[in-house]
Parts: sequence; structure tokens; C-alpha cells
Amino acid sequence: MCSFVNVTDDCQIDEGFLDYTYFVYCDFDHKLLPLAIVILLLPSTIDIFSAIAAIGNAKNGDAGLAIGALFGAGVFVTTVVAGFIAIICPFDAMQRPFLRDVIFYIAAVLY
Repeated sequence: MCSFVNVTDDCQIDEGFLDYTYFVYCDFDHKLLPLAIVILLLPSTIDIFSAIAAIGNAKNGDAGLAIGALFGAGVFVTTVVAGFIAIICPFDAMQRPFLRDVIFYIAAVLY
């Protein structure tokens, strides 16, 4: 599988801190591959499943707390975490994804 990742152009990435495809298929032993996939996907799945559970258990269809938690987590990561990292180690943020996130949060607040 690692040789396929190394020769396939679609598996190569130009941006980002970690090449996840190479990381999962080439750096781990085959016995640890399922564990590596779970570790890489775990933070996203926790947010998704907690939001689904909160919306499913909302009384009278009021899912404001679930939506607010997702919105708050996104704002926290975008502002506090990125700001703290920028203070410690200044960097140039990729403009398109950052602008996309800011416009989404402004639209969500105005909605």
C-alpha cells in the first residue's frame, strides 16, 4: 500500500503540516493501521456524534445548545488557538480557508 501512495499523484499533498496519507499507510505497521485511522479521525467524530446525540435528545425540537456548541468550538479554534499559536510562532495564514471561516461565522451570527 505504501508503494501505491508514493507513486500516485492524487495521494501527494502540497499544503499542510502532515501528509496524512503517507503517515497512515507508510509510517505505521499494518497491525497498528486501524489504531492510526481512529486516532486521526477521533477529534472530528467526537464533535459529530455529540451534536447528533444533543439534537436527537433535544426537548420540543430545541437544538440551540447543540448548534451553539458546534459554533462555539469553531470560533474558539479559529480565534483563541490560532491567535495563541500566532503569538508564540508567527505565521502567514492561508487566506482563502481563513476568509471562508470568518465569513461563515459572521453569517452564522447574523442568522
